[in-house]
Amino acid sequence: MTAVEAKAQLITPVFRMGYTDQLITAKAYIPKGQTKSNAAPKFSLPMIFTEEDLAKFRQPADDGSLELVNVRDVCKKLTAIKWPGKDPKVIFSKNVEGEDIPLYNWPIKNGNKMLEANAKKEKPSKLDHLKDCFQITATSNEDKPPKLSYIEAGSRRMLSRDNPDDMKVIKRLFLSGYYAIAELSLLAQSTPMGNFVTFYLNHVQFRKEGERIGGGGLMERFEGVLGGEADLDPTAGAIDDETY
Repeated sequence: MTAVEAKAQLITPVFRMGYTDQLITAKAYIPKGQTKSNAAPKFSLPMIFTEEDLAKFRQPADDGSLELVNVRDVCKKLTAIKWPGKDPKVIFSKNVEGEDIPLYNWPIKNGNKMLEANAKKEKPSKLDHLKDCFQITATSNEDKPPKLSYIEAGSRRMLSRDNPDDMKVIKRLFLSGYYAIAELSLLAQSTPMGNFVTFYLNHVQFRKEGERIGGGGLMERFEGVLGGEADLDPTAGAIDDETY
């Protein structure tokens, strides 16, 4: 098999949306201690799933139907195609301050591990909503914004960021803590920053309201995005060594 085959299309089960300001407007990650970024602005959405949810993704089958799959298994399959015979703990490790951290770049982040890492830094927690859950962050390039929609009277209603009336609806429906489904493209790839199974965000559809995350207005500050700084790129997730 060739590297170009290390890709997949998935539809998520209903998930809880994490901080959503970067879903609406593309922003660039600013590393801690810097005031500007050379990175290209991106759209991004942290998607929050339970353990059970991870086994409820859908993937197009050869006969055109949608088959039930476990997203972990899909990521493992893409990893084996892209890097055959190699240890995932080596493929996805990252050297941080002299320490090799296995599966640092693995895309399925364990919320409890993220909370533990945050606690070790003695920082106020903004991650309590991830307790006993898993987070997968999907991104889109600025020139390919993810489509946004909702269901109205049984039909799909598409929304445009260029339409002021639609933007009012977007800001009302796509709030942190609310629920959605998404269409994703996955690609296993090697980059100058490391090896990744990258989740690309194609389409997000609002499903239902939920308890808000952060308790503020729509534009909750997302550490590491313009206006803030962080130790880790929030679009990449956080350290996790148990989810493979």
